[in-house]
Amino acid sequence: MTKIRKQKNPKRDDLQGIRGLAILSVLGFHFYPNQFPNGYLGVDQFFVLSGFLMCMLLTKSQKLPMFSFFTQFYTRRFKRILPLYFLVILFTVFALYTVFPTAAILQNEMSAGKALIFTSNRPHTEDEDYFDKLSVAIDLFTHTWSLSVEIPFYFIVPFIFLIGLQLKGASRYIYYACLAIVSFSYHACSPTSIAFNSVFARIWQFSIGMIAYFIADNRKDNTVIYKPLETIWDETEKLLNDDEVVKRLEASGKFVLVKYTVLIISMVVMLVPKEITPLPVRLV
Repeated sequence: MTKIRKQKNPKRDDLQGIRGLAILSVLGFHFYPNQFPNGYLGVDQFFVLSGFLMCMLLTKSQKLPMFSFFTQFYTRRFKRILPLYFLVILFTVFALYTVFPTAAILQNEMSAGKALIFTSNRPHTEDEDYFDKLSVAIDLFTHTWSLSVEIPFYFIVPFIFLIGLQLKGASRYIYYACLAIVSFSYHACSPTSIAFNSVFARIWQFSIGMIAYFIADNRKDNTVIYKPLETIWDETEKLLNDDEVVKRLEASGKFVLVKYTVLIISMVVMLVPKEITPLPVRLV
């Protein structure tokens, strides 16, 4: 039996720290909105980190046959996400019908259905606003909107990655930068509800994460032989504790610069007690 090494590494702690700060930001916004009015931007950090990790995962799998490349990626993503997600929905629906009043049931039946098919990011009406829903605090499935953005991204990111794989050097960076610019332009020009909820208005954040990975990974050959997982572990945890990948990333001073820059910005945004205009902060 192969022993699993539990070697601590500060660089991995840095990536975990970015994720931890994002979690604290979101929790602070939900429980103490007056003290942490910008905490909701932690979700934006999650999207950037997700782009970084998905690019890392796809890079490790790029030598697989085309069919296996797609099936392995989708299988591993959905095995990690769907069981727990549907379990949460099941318990929420059970609590809804056993604890909450009839008015809440009527309000949440449609929301539960939308959560099941990952369309919680689509408002019931054009005037419906995410922050208004939070202030009313009736919809029990409001929190599922972010996964309704991520799931469509998971469907398209292998195609985005494969196109970028055909490009070398600066051309690859230009490709991802163009994706980010087009998506950000759509985000900036769209109504607030669309800019907040649309996956196309969020692709620029995932793209930034992917660019950050390529900047950090300075090898001439990015290929790592793919090894199937023995268990259905948290993919993020697996990647952040992959010694081979982390040692390779450590070789780049740019990786350290990127991580500490993100950590500092995250801490500043989280601690500022005054609401900041979201568009420039997201751009930073």
